[in-house]
Amino acid sequence: MIDKIPLYKVGTDEDLGGVFRLFQMKSPNSTKTVLPNAPFPTNHPHRHNFFELLLFTEASGSHLLDFKNYAINSNSIHVVFPGQAHLIDLDYEKKCTGYIVAFNVEFLAIYFRQTPRFLNYSFFYDKDCPPILNLEEHHYLSLLDVISKITCEQKNEYTRDNIIRSYLNILLLKLDGLFTKIVPNKIPLASELFIKFRHLVERKFEHCHQVKDYADILQITPTKLNEICKVAGQKNASDFILDRILLAAKRNLMFSNMSNKEIAFRLGFNDPSYFSRFFRNKTGLSPSRFRRKMNEKYPKSVLL
Repeated sequence: MIDKIPLYKVGTDEDLGGVFRLFQMKSPNSTKTVLPNAPFPTNHPHRHNFFELLLFTEASGSHLLDFKNYAINSNSIHVVFPGQAHLIDLDYEKKCTGYIVAFNVEFLAIYFRQTPRFLNYSFFYDKDCPPILNLEEHHYLSLLDVISKITCEQKNEYTRDNIIRSYLNILLLKLDGLFTKIVPNKIPLASELFIKFRHLVERKFEHCHQVKDYADILQITPTKLNEICKVAGQKNASDFILDRILLAAKRNLMFSNMSNKEIAFRLGFNDPSYFSRFFRNKTGLSPSRFRRKMNEKYPKSVLL
């Protein structure tokens, strides 16, 4: 059962602005760098609560990803999304180098108006479109160039998180172009409906909070929509809707001077006290407490 597979996490509940970590993969034969090793074992089945970009510079072995086995080659990148079960079996008799980029969507989404398109691609939800790329050397080196810039910024005690966010966004934009070439032209119907649902949520979440509203637009039943979301995104349709509302609430609390009541009404809550209960249930903090903590950690002068 999936519940028996360990779920690894990066960061803590205190990381209200999202989480980003950069780790080095290295074998005993590889040279040392300033980056740490991955803080958790990868050679047995496990899951994460974050996105993971695996960049293999020199490596050989296999990657079991949702019960499908993929070869690990040098100059390749593998993408793992939150909740996906996998294990990495590297040949440590040979030189093994590379990087692990770990982050959650909130690290980017709370600061940028739109979630990077890369994170919405079908290979994050369609198991028949594996997120594996074996790259030509010049393409791989262009990705490593961004990684090296992030490494330099992490060593700079004056670096702000927003610089790291910008470099991560550049990395995703580069991957956007590379992965576009392998995304199939014809997406299965369930994936098409799922993508349509995600786009509808993006446009209508402020006023449409019920699964039935979206199911009616898509001309399917709420039960069918939930089935599609569970298969494609491992969550109920209502979870996608509520998560989007929560993200908008956080953005408004961080970047606007609107009162909690004004934010509640803007997001379609007729009762501000219900909005406060919703927010507390999701974050463990009241809206006002969240705003204070974020202002303490990220003064207005450093926010984008």
